Amino acid sequence: MRTQLFVLGVAALLCVPAQAAAQRMPHAGAGGLGADVGVFLPKDDGMSSGPTIGGFYEHYMTARNSLRLTAEWQNPKREFEHSDSVRQVRVGGDII
Repeated sequence: MRTQLFVLGVAALLCVPAQAAAQRMPHAGAGGLGADVGVFLPKDDGMSSGPTIGGFYEHYMTARNSLRLTAEWQNPKREFEHSDSVRQVRVGGDII
């Protein structure tokens, strides 16, 4: 029974890429948005954890080339002075 379930699972996994390729995505002019929220966990003794927030917009110029614009922010605190922080902001763009 386990062998049959394993074979069925492998067959299902192999069929998924074939159906995804049939959708022809991404195509020229397509776009996408994404976001993430997390916690920055530093290994340095003098710092404590802090929030991190990021997001991106991606525009496909052709089916294989895209432009990705990103923005990220994080703000871990320093343990010595709670009023001090190491705020980092990244705004970037990539051609993929």
